[in-house]
Amino acid sequence: MAGGPPAYMPPVPAPSAAPKPAGSTTPARITPGHLATFGASLGIALGSAIVLALITTLLAIGSFTDLTEQVIADQTSFSYSDLTEIYTPNFFQNLIIALVAGISGEFSFNVSSAMFSTTAASFSLPMSLVGVALFAGAAFGAYMMARTHRIAFRWSGVVSALLVGIASGLVVIILAAIFRISTPYEDTAVITFSGASFRTFALTFLIAAAGALTGHFLADKAPASSNVFLAAWHWAHRARGSVRTIIESAAIFTVAYTVIGIIAICVIASQVPDVPIMSLFPMLLPLAPSYMLVLTSFGGIEANMTSSLPQTLTLFNFDTKMPASMNLIWLLWIIFAVMLVCLLYTAVRAGARNYYDPHYAGWSYCWQAPVFWFVFWLIMPYLTMAMQFHAAGQAISGPGITIMPALWFSLVAAAWALLIEICARLLAPVIIQSAPGMWKCFVGGTVQPETSAPAAAPAKAVPTPGTPIAAPAAVSAPYATPAGAPAAMPATARTMSARQKRSWIVTGIALGAIAVLGITYAILNATMFSATSAGKDYITAIENGDFDRANELANPQLKQDQAKLLTSKAAPGNEGRITNAHVVRERNSGNAKTLTVAYTLDGKQTTRDLKMVKKGSKALVFTDWAIAEPLTTTIAVSYPDAVDEITVNGIAVTSKNAKSSDGESHTFVVYPGKYDVATATSKFYTQETADLVAGADSSEGSAASLNVKATDALYGAINEQVASKLDECAKSKDKRPANCPFSAYSYFRGSDTRNYSWSITEYPEVSENYISLGNGTFSTYDGTAKYTYEFKTSDGWKPESDSTSIASMQGEFTIDGDKITVEFTD
Repeated sequence: MAGGPPAYMPPVPAPSAAPKPAGSTTPARITPGHLATFGASLGIALGSAIVLALITTLLAIGSFTDLTEQVIADQTSFSYSDLTEIYTPNFFQNLIIALVAGISGEFSFNVSSAMFSTTAASFSLPMSLVGVALFAGAAFGAYMMARTHRIAFRWSGVVSALLVGIASGLVVIILAAIFRISTPYEDTAVITFSGASFRTFALTFLIAAAGALTGHFLADKAPASSNVFLAAWHWAHRARGSVRTIIESAAIFTVAYTVIGIIAICVIASQVPDVPIMSLFPMLLPLAPSYMLVLTSFGGIEANMTSSLPQTLTLFNFDTKMPASMNLIWLLWIIFAVMLVCLLYTAVRAGARNYYDPHYAGWSYCWQAPVFWFVFWLIMPYLTMAMQFHAAGQAISGPGITIMPALWFSLVAAAWALLIEICARLLAPVIIQSAPGMWKCFVGGTVQPETSAPAAAPAKAVPTPGTPIAAPAAVSAPYATPAGAPAAMPATARTMSARQKRSWIVTGIALGAIAVLGITYAILNATMFSATSAGKDYITAIENGDFDRANELANPQLKQDQAKLLTSKAAPGNEGRITNAHVVRERNSGNAKTLTVAYTLDGKQTTRDLKMVKKGSKALVFTDWAIAEPLTTTIAVSYPDAVDEITVNGIAVTSKNAKSSDGESHTFVVYPGKYDVATATSKFYTQETADLVAGADSSEGSAASLNVKATDALYGAINEQVASKLDECAKSKDKRPANCPFSAYSYFRGSDTRNYSWSITEYPEVSENYISLGNGTFSTYDGTAKYTYEFKTSDGWKPESDSTSIASMQGEFTIDGDKITVEFTD
């Protein structure tokens, strides 16, 4: 190898691809070879799928059965115990269930009787390894026999592949119909669980036909290989241009994300031991790798629910309800870095290929791979990656749901594919020149020669700077025509001037940047910075009991004392919070928006309107949405005035913390949830508790009355305070002591009496009938006070004594912890 880094030279003329042999124009005839090819493809396809279904059955069917029963019980009117008796498949029925589920077929749960027949529910799961086995088996059988019997790809191979697909679909739905589960229900109806549906037939047809078509294609393009897998390898390494880029990107990302997906499944299984994740392992591939690819490529996993807005999970709003000890967001960002490495590696391999196949290095070919991946991600999520459940008919009690990659990810995938094409033309040559020692890692991306038998391609030398690159003989071999075919004239590459090249490069970079920025802006504006996202953050904070965070997002607009129950300390426990909080729909109201949010509380679904307004911008270009009216509600608690405080979820509050008070009724502001209300512990009255539900559709349960009763300790404390007050009054020297419930009577004028002295001979007592906790008042009767005094006569001052009753005395009492204070009011 010459010294110095490799240099990327201008494209030079390269031999063009040889024309394909003309197809036969003779009428098509059915031969034993055709039948053998059809039979081998069909038999191996179904056999492979059934073997994988058997493995799935042995590992996962118990968990899958429990999951199916639970989902149907949650979404229909059938109880879990009923379904446990009804849904009891035998081994062969489990096998067919695993087969249908693995090819993403649709199951239906039908209820029929003499009066009606309805589909209570239907669902389908993403394609699993069973579908992969069906595809690979059909390709293997078709390749093996088409190669042996020299079956032409067109049109015999196409027709044979279609027939394999039709036959496979018919066999699967017949098996699903034969092994359906049917049982009487309550002696009036029959319940049938079956996978025989149009989707089952359609998906089986598509997967098997695509596999058989692939086998016929490879038998035509690489007949010298010993099996279809080697044939795919050899053909892939001889492919050129965008076809090769598509193949390599698919292969590199599939290998990387399959390994990542398996590791992620194992990690999650170890962190969540209560969920049988490992037993469902055959059903999680290729689902887990494909979903992780979507998430870590700035795509989204979308959940579409009946009569509600889609809920989208992205890398920027990742929330999986996983245990707190398991934070997956950092792992996803690491996988994002791996994705960038895979993208760069694919681009550098494409750049290395452009050295030896410069015909496809032009910018005019950079649109083909992005268009392919756009179409792929527009179609495949619904076909093989969607998890769907739909409830219908008389047994419905819950909404349907579809979970799959968001369709807008097709634009994101196209943008990434375009970035690969741009990097292959601009960045890859710089990397190759800067690291010549890494050439052996990139040379595999070049085009290998065609040979009559499988053979390793000659190692291509590192391009030497300053030396024009001509297509060597070893490289021109792929473009050589077969013996007997007319030779193709080499195509001459069009040479562009330096100015044209700069214009194309600048235009390509600008268009790519605009596309990436536009897609990124659209995604962020529709997710992170949307009114729905802001509303979802708010109700999620309430759902998680993070009331402090909710207050930051929406000011409760209350005085500090009145917002005492709007703190995280006052939040209900897990069982008392709202659940399943989500945004149902979004309505425009001029510059504002109104979100309809729904949540489940006390077993019932509730909807509320959440008004959103624009309060400015974020990052200069995104709208900053704010909640105009908080999602607060109220509880009303009635308790006696004598009770100094109550507790709500353990937080002590008084009438000062109420938003409003009307007599004994006090209204407190809270967030939706369940609240435990109780009087404070006191020796002076009995403790009362109540459970309130705030924020439900019905106002029932949001008000309570605490009917407390006085204890003997309260009677005794009031009597002590009354006695103490009377003793203070007895110290007076006046005829009518101020603010005291007694006075002296005499026939003499006030100026003719003096030296009054008082003593209490009988203290009045407060009893149950003479006390009111409601307004904090008391009454006493039957007390006696004795008094002495002197009166004036003609003979001087003479002593006198008398007594008076302390009758109908009234007063007020106040409880302050363990202290009682009384005041006489009459």
